[in-house]
Amino acid sequence: MTQLNWKKPLFWIIVACLVIALVSSIVVIANHSKKKDSGISYVFTTDSYAYYQTNKLDFRFIVATVSVETDPSVSVLPLNSLYTDGINLGSISTYLAEVNTAGGDLSQFQFASDAIGLTQGKATFTLFIPVLSSQLTQVTLFYGTSKQSAGVFSLENVANAGDLSAVKLNETPSVDPVDPSVSVQGDTLTLISNKDDFRFYDSAGNLSSVSPISSSATVYAYAFTVSNPSGKEVTIQSAVLTVGSADSVSALDKTYYLEGYSNCISTVLSDKLSGVLFFETFRSTVYSNASSLSLTITLSNGDVLTTKVKL
Repeated sequence: MTQLNWKKPLFWIIVACLVIALVSSIVVIANHSKKKDSGISYVFTTDSYAYYQTNKLDFRFIVATVSVETDPSVSVLPLNSLYTDGINLGSISTYLAEVNTAGGDLSQFQFASDAIGLTQGKATFTLFIPVLSSQLTQVTLFYGTSKQSAGVFSLENVANAGDLSAVKLNETPSVDPVDPSVSVQGDTLTLISNKDDFRFYDSAGNLSSVSPISSSATVYAYAFTVSNPSGKEVTIQSAVLTVGSADSVSALDKTYYLEGYSNCISTVLSDKLSGVLFFETFRSTVYSNASSLSLTITLSNGDVLTTKVKL
């Protein structure tokens, strides 16, 4: 038998040919496998979707109904082959649990299980898609390692905003507690005898030359002091004088001016404020015969101050 001498060029030529043949075989096998895997086409269609956002959860979520059709047909679509940039849909149980903990009810939806069954290569199923980033304006659903788009969901289209009441996730209203240190002092309503001396500031800040008060009206002034030790700036937004449940009148706005008085409506309050509120009424007899009068002042932070008034 003739032995090949590894020191001769012929030996290395034969080795090189064997290596090339081996590599070529591996490439052919790999390409064949790739063509076999990618030979199935998946066509996804979004039938409908709604997105939900509530202060009861620290994430948003989408409920989407999606259809898929494959060619050639397959019988199963793994749920974990669907994902977004932040979530694999095969790992969403913790988010569903958070919805339940927050009092939500998603029982009306039949969400897809781990293995989505297809009939003749077709299926329609419902997905629960958590959205973790508060900055996103849309979410793309992907399929497979090639990141094929399986749907795009806008989070800005109002028409696709879900009904929170239908899933029992109505937002909990945020209520700023009333600061008990904010108080109002003053108890007497005084009739203004010189109502013709009222003037009115126009849009340019100029005072009118005549009184804006009707000749048939009666004007009262309520002198008071509001204390706000918290130091947080608030504005006296409105004030309403009520006679029992029969009649009420709102305070005249800041454009009404009477020399010698400080109209405090719409004034910013940061510490303590003293002044008056003016009330114009055409039913003075109701006030003069009233057994009970009350004043309600609403501040810009939502606080409401109520006090009894004497005439």
